[in-house]
Amino acid sequence: MKKHLITCAAAALLLSGCSKEQVPGGGNPSADSGRVEFVCKPEVQVENLTRAQIELPSDCIPQSSQFQITVTDGKGESQKCSVGSEYTLTSGEYSATATCGDASKEGVKAACFEGEATFTIENKDSKTVSIAAKLVNSAVTLTTSEWFDKYYKDAEFTVTTSADNAFAFTAASRPLIFVQAASTLKLKGKAVKTQNGTAVEFPETVIGTTKACAQYTIRIDASQVGSGTVSISFNDELTEVAPFEYELNPEA
Repeated sequence: MKKHLITCAAAALLLSGCSKEQVPGGGNPSADSGRVEFVCKPEVQVENLTRAQIELPSDCIPQSSQFQITVTDGKGESQKCSVGSEYTLTSGEYSATATCGDASKEGVKAACFEGEATFTIENKDSKTVSIAAKLVNSAVTLTTSEWFDKYYKDAEFTVTTSADNAFAFTAASRPLIFVQAASTLKLKGKAVKTQNGTAVEFPETVIGTTKACAQYTIRIDASQVGSGTVSISFNDELTEVAPFEYELNPEA
């Protein structure tokens, strides 16, 4: 069985003109075989756990050409392929998996998409297999309410994941981060009371667990009765946290 591993450099060249490569089940192109080309379509919609479905920002969506394709035949033989290239396969049943990104990584640029499609090749076939790929990790961002922003200033929050990665959020920087699915998130923070300049800390608190193909907005609000207590909303679950005061310059 002849196999060809398509490198990234070769894939770039092949995009300008289809190549007739062989993958699992391939052999003599004149035998009982057909041709196939792969197209990936990343899905931009994710479940928004605070309201209806929304679309991910365009700069988080990969291009079809960025996906790596793995084709597997009925015998379990697999081969890496590229989007935009044409391949010859022996007649039979196949599955194709498309991947872009690493689901174990976390961060602003760590979106990971995966998808799978099954297809059949018959003699003299010439077909295009389209693979829909979904976000397999979770997107998270943070916002504060208008009342919180009136009651506190200079707020800084840190979200820590099950992988022990920590991400900072401030009034000037509230990125959309991608974290592993099924990750338990913890939140802690600090701020200064606007009225009297007293510094406070919000102790680290478990706020919830993520799931794949979902976007979460952590919403932080302040009590309107003057107690200073903050409420943290995550996936429609509300957690109240009482801050404790500390001195900004204890040695001064």
